[in-house]
Amino acid sequence: GILRQGQLGQLAMQTNAIAEHTTCACGLPKVALRATNTIPKGEPIVIPFARATRSGKQLLIQFDGSTRAAGTEFACGGAGVVVWLISSQGIRLLDWALFPGKSLINAALSEAKGAQEAVKFAEKYIDGTITNITIQGDNAAVISFFQGLAKTNQIHMAELFYEADRRAQLLALPINWEYIPREANPWADHLAGLASAILFQQLAEGDSQIRYPEDVWEAFV
Repeated sequence: GILRQGQLGQLAMQTNAIAEHTTCACGLPKVALRATNTIPKGEPIVIPFARATRSGKQLLIQFDGSTRAAGTEFACGGAGVVVWLISSQGIRLLDWALFPGKSLINAALSEAKGAQEAVKFAEKYIDGTITNITIQGDNAAVISFFQGLAKTNQIHMAELFYEADRRAQLLALPINWEYIPREANPWADHLAGLASAILFQQLAEGDSQIRYPEDVWEAFV
């Protein structure tokens, strides 16, 4: 059988497939399932996000973080966020962004930055037609914090976490935080890696001004 991740409670982390939404040549939406790891015979297929209802729309926001040269004087990082709009008409890319940061000196901080920016996108796109907001990431510790299952003793991480949580609490809808495997998060992963790579190269060359190559947007799209 096929289960939506939200149906599994604490087993939501154990996804093993992703649903790829495309449009048929006839103009109708279609969905293909792709396994992210080996699925034993008889095991349910678990996809990482809930299907939007016919009467509403779902915001699906995915984030990731990346760090370069951790533990060195050139340590820096970045985060990436992708926003999908899911409705009865299918799924479409709504927005995306990358966030390089000199203060993101380890993977945990980069992931926390991604989560914070994901909440900001939820603020930006929530309206009266949205019936569900899901934020997904591939860092179990970060997702566990927002699910109320974990805490952090790192001051800078806590600042990012609590600011994101404060913003989330002010939204008209609760956010569903879901863990997904890295294989199911390629878009945000690409953006996070791009953000940290661009910044690292500029810092290594002695350029303190964060700038993007002219083709960075076209390369992603």
